[in-house]
Amino acid sequence: MEMPLHRYPFSGAQIALVVQNACIEVITRNGKSKRLYLQDLLKYADLEEPWTDKVSKSIGF
Repeated sequence: MEMPLHRYPFSGAQIALVVQNACIEVITRNGKSKRLYLQDLLKYADLEEPWTDKVSKSIGF
């Protein structure tokens, strides 16, 4: 299966959230399929993408 190349302009925190959410789903799966796949990451990246424009990427010191 060929996956299209996606570009996600995520902040570091958003990347961490995508990975964390995908890992939590994998850990809680029933059965033997407890592997993290690209499709798991893409699922949560697609869920996070609508929030990209609403997140401020500047550091407020």
